[in-house]
Amino acid sequence: AINDVKPSMMLEYLKTTLATNFLKFPFFEAINALCAALPISPSVRGIFTGFVFTTATLPVTNYRYRKSMQLEVKWGNIYE
Repeated sequence: AINDVKPSMMLEYLKTTLATNFLKFPFFEAINALCAALPISPSVRGIFTGFVFTTATLPVTNYRYRKSMQLEVKWGNIYE
């Protein structure tokens, strides 16, 4: 399997991974900060944070997956 991967392929995927992580992780921290200001229990806060984060970042995660599998990325299949 290592022989099938070229350095150019790794570099391309690294660019995709970095770009998506720079979107996802600050967004997660913003949701966390917002929820910390709400007067709700920690368990409800965690459920809410998880739901909002996973729902909002699903297209980003699917984009990264499709790029890693070298599949076509279109708006129609981003929520697949």
